[in-house]
Amino acid sequence: MELLTVNQQLTLKSQQVSLTLDPKSVCAGPILISHLYDELFDLLAALGNQTVYLHLDLLLYLQKYYRFKGWRLPDLNFVALPLGYPFQLADLTIEAFNNDDNAFGSLVCIISDGQNKLGYAPKFVPHSQHKKRIKLWKKAFSQADLDYFCLSQDLVAATNDFRALTEVGRQKSLTKYLQHLEAGQSGQILLSYEKPERILTMQKTALAAFLQALFPFEEPVSQTEATRDLVVVSTPSATTFDARASLAIQPVMAPKEAKEFLNVIKAKEVIYL
Repeated sequence: MELLTVNQQLTLKSQQVSLTLDPKSVCAGPILISHLYDELFDLLAALGNQTVYLHLDLLLYLQKYYRFKGWRLPDLNFVALPLGYPFQLADLTIEAFNNDDNAFGSLVCIISDGQNKLGYAPKFVPHSQHKKRIKLWKKAFSQADLDYFCLSQDLVAATNDFRALTEVGRQKSLTKYLQHLEAGQSGQILLSYEKPERILTMQKTALAAFLQALFPFEEPVSQTEATRDLVVVSTPSATTFDARASLAIQPVMAPKEAKEFLNVIKAKEVIYL
């Protein structure tokens, strides 16, 4: 299996097939999408009659998102990869696993041609809402005797002083933000469509502070308690709490933590995209 890296884009070439992973621009042959990224929507619109392998959750998300926008989902051959079971693509075997990268429908995978094994995890958040998913695939990767492990270089911070903001830390920050609102003052929050689970946890945090928030029709708060509102806005300001999930790959580990992470994976070679 030959690994070709061009413009932070990885293509695997075996004797029978050429598979491109998370392409940013149009390419030939089948492609595998491991996560949401900014260029994905333009890419899908530009692809020809190609096969796209992805997480079932991501496929369902794209269907709903396109329907919400009033767009037509491109007529491509979408194939949802089974999770935890080998999938055969010509002479390549793909085993996909659930992942959490602060968006929706993310996966990582082990790809093998019978001679070489690649662990592909370009984007993940070790301390996110579903961190158990990371532990499970990390264990599978460490036991697979990988020849290569591929991740984005942007996941690793520049210094060991880096401290990642966890989902629990984000909820605590929202609680402090709400506590500092003056009587009768409404809070403002920025949300994004990439991480639906975060919207639900933000709702619970707001309701715990007796705010009529986000989904007031689900869990009504009495008027005596609901003295303030938490309003969803689309434009950031100095008084806005930002709870958006970025599609960009951002630092999630200090160099020391990244070294320990890679020592667990035990791949013969690490490839940074």
